[in-house]
Amino acid sequence: MMRVETAPYAVQTITKSFIDMRSPTSTALELVRNLPSVNIAVTDTSGLQGGRIQSRSLTDADMALMIDGGPAASAAYMAENVESEDVDSVSMMPGSSPIDLPVTSAAAGVLNQATHDPSHKFGGTMDFSYGTNNLARQFIRLESGDVGNTGSRGFVSFAHTQARSWFGGGRNEKIHVDVGVRKDWANGSYARAFMGWNLEDFVVDRYGTANQFYDFKRTGNSYGRKAEFDAASNDYWKNNINHWMQLFLTAPMHVVLTRHLHFDLRPYYNWGRGWSGSAGAFSGATSGNTYKSGVPVATGTPVTSFFLQDGAFSVGLTAILGYDIDKHNHFELGYWYQNQDYTQHFPSSVTTAEGANPSPNNSTYQIYRNGSRVYPGNTAGFEIHSLFFQDTAKYFHDHLLVNAGFKYVMSNVEGSKNSLVMRPCV
Repeated sequence: MMRVETAPYAVQTITKSFIDMRSPTSTALELVRNLPSVNIAVTDTSGLQGGRIQSRSLTDADMALMIDGGPAASAAYMAENVESEDVDSVSMMPGSSPIDLPVTSAAAGVLNQATHDPSHKFGGTMDFSYGTNNLARQFIRLESGDVGNTGSRGFVSFAHTQARSWFGGGRNEKIHVDVGVRKDWANGSYARAFMGWNLEDFVVDRYGTANQFYDFKRTGNSYGRKAEFDAASNDYWKNNINHWMQLFLTAPMHVVLTRHLHFDLRPYYNWGRGWSGSAGAFSGATSGNTYKSGVPVATGTPVTSFFLQDGAFSVGLTAILGYDIDKHNHFELGYWYQNQDYTQHFPSSVTTAEGANPSPNNSTYQIYRNGSRVYPGNTAGFEIHSLFFQDTAKYFHDHLLVNAGFKYVMSNVEGSKNSLVMRPCV
């Protein structure tokens, strides 16, 4: 389950052999839930909605979540970036984070996933899963093997998962594609690239009050979403859907310049778009709601409220120049850049006649007032420039390791007049 570690710092690693023995629906969080440094809470049984992490009384909001050296989204959405079959290892480092990671803070430690290294042999693998809540999952991966004498190889995988909502009415569904390529050179240089694409629809769960929970235990009266259109409370499960598309890219490369000098470049890209719809009560007689054509929305018409993420965008890279000063000391000088941007709106639309939420971009159902669409929103983001250096010294046959460095972070926050923040990190 856990790899034998010889590094002189706290690290716990789940290996590929253990991952292959677990359920294919396992997320990275479920794979590390038995490690001594973390507490994991998962949201559903099918692995579609991620979960939460607690480590030393801190949450994943205080943790560096990494995939191949690139920062991933929060723990709730890590499963959208890579399928478990395409993960070779998951490491948990509960202590202080390395200086060269593209993060500003990681008080709760580092969770790092290493994606699948393409096989040298042509072939593939597939698996199928069936289980609780009408779970049905299919996965297939094809390996190119070594392409002639080019030193190149790659893989592509496809996964489809669907399951009934674990509580109340509804169905969740996910389509996922992973692609990985690698090129090696004779001098030890290499370049890798990984892409994960995810399209997902799942029911936004309702979490009941204490009274609703005890009533459910006594009578079996569910407080989950309704299985059929409910005109009275407008709480049909199809009117409470989270729709999301995610694209995640990393392309780390290692270049051996001389025997003692090497260069690492680790670019990453993360983009997502989608919405969450929820029952938004009913149109009132004095609301002034109209369709785009100007026709008034009838009083009592069910309305859907949306959280519309027009774009959640993050792009960056880390560049590191490393030099072996002598047989004991390795020095690194690096630069990290990141640009993050979020554009979100909170529109309202008329619920469809079947009780489902329409796309907020469907003009047929959009709500207007005084000739303007009900479309409040905002854009936020920041830009980071960081310089760092560190020296790693090894003595007594690498049994003693001493690492010291300095990291300087400059952050430019969008929409703020006094937006320059300089933060030294040691």
